Amino acid sequence: MRDQLEEAYEELKRVDHLIYVSLKYTRTTDVLKNVIERMIATSECMMNAVAEHAKQTGKVKTFPIQPMMKCKELKRLYGTEQELNDFLEMYILLKTLSRAEYNSINEYRRHVTLIAQLEEGEYHVHIDKVTEFYKNLRRYMEYIKSMM
Repeated sequence: MRDQLEEAYEELKRVDHLIYVSLKYTRTTDVLKNVIERMIATSECMMNAVAEHAKQTGKVKTFPIQPMMKCKELKRLYGTEQELNDFLEMYILLKTLSRAEYNSINEYRRHVTLIAQLEEGEYHVHIDKVTEFYKNLRRYMEYIKSMM
């Protein structure tokens, strides 16, 4: 459980570097895409830590291996925990964004934007949006640490 949180913390440091260094100087949708992928990896480590905690406390015996199935099981187990549900919703959004077809506008400029084509319509991801995701991810990490 602690190993998963440490791994999540290491991934979070990589996300921090991508946002505040790589994205600052490169400003391409490829970097935005990499940030989203790293956030997904961080989220999966955090979900694994929560799953291990649930096993140790006896809430469940086993968890599915697939991340999306694990996400659904965690939602079922911790349905009343609003902060954890918000984290899981953000994970689902990030996963959906990473799989979606996308276009880009304003490459190499401050307002570089990745436009993902979702079923609900277009979703615009820009520097400010990924920074907001990053801050939320840090908040969720602290919440999960306190939960353990």
